[in-house]
Amino acid sequence: NIRLLSLYILSSFISNKINQNHIILNCLQCEQCPLNVYEYRTKIIYLQKLSIDFILLNNQSSLFHLSMYYLLGILCSNFTPLWTISIELLGSYGNKAIEYIGHQYFWSIINEKFQLIKQHNELKLIEQINDKLINEYIENLNKKNHDNEINEQSIDYIQYRINLIQILNYFPHECEQKIKIIFPIIFEFFSNEYYDNLLSL
Repeated sequence: NIRLLSLYILSSFISNKINQNHIILNCLQCEQCPLNVYEYRTKIIYLQKLSIDFILLNNQSSLFHLSMYYLLGILCSNFTPLWTISIELLGSYGNKAIEYIGHQYFWSIINEKFQLIKQHNELKLIEQINDKLINEYIENLNKKNHDNEINEQSIDYIQYRINLIQILNYFPHECEQKIKIIFPIIFEFFSNEYYDNLLSL
C-alpha cells in the first residue's frame, strides 16, 4: 500500500507524536483501519477530523494540501461507503480551504488527478496496437507488476473521474474562473472517449 508507506515516512518527521489530532497521524490511523464493512465507521470518524473546522481548530491550515491528497487517494479505492464523505470534504475545501491551500496549488492537484486518468487511457490505447514487440513488452510489464502484487485494476478510472467531477459541483463559482483548466479536460473526454464509443455502437 503506497499510501500507507508514504504516511509512515511522513509521520517519521513529526517530533510530537502525542498529538493524535495531527493530520498525518490521523490519516495514518485511518489508513491502518481494515477496509471492510465492519471497520468503515471508524474510518469515517478519522475522515471527519479532516474537516475544515477541525483542522483550523488544531492550527494545521498549512497541511490542508496533505489532507486533500489523502482524500483524493480514498476516492481511488473501490470501497464506496467512503466516497460520499470524501467528496463532501473535498468540495468544502474548494469553497473555504482553497484560500489556505492557494488557488494555483489547489487546481494543480485537481488537474493532476484528471491527467492521471488521461495517462491511463493512453496506456490502454497502446495495448491495442498490433505490434509484436510492444505487446511483448506490455505482457512482460504486466507479469512483473503481478509478481510484485501491484493491482492497478483495483482503480476504476471511469468512476474516479465521476467522483472528481462531483467534487467540482461543490464550488461552481471557482470553476468558472478556471475554464482554461476544465475545458481541455472536457474536450479530451469527448474527443478521445465519448466520440469513439459512439462510433463503435
